[in-house]
Amino acid sequence: MRIIVIGATGTIGREVVRALSGRHEVIEVARKGGCLGASASTW
Repeated sequence: MRIIVIGATGTIGREVVRALSGRHEVIEVARKGGCLGASASTW
């Protein structure tokens, strides 16, 4: 399943990405750089 996590570099978002990334395709969205995953969008 593809899941978008908005706020992926925040305290909660980081943990959500970590928990979901093993079972799902996680798309990380953050305002500033520093996403941990392979796919990320910034603005």
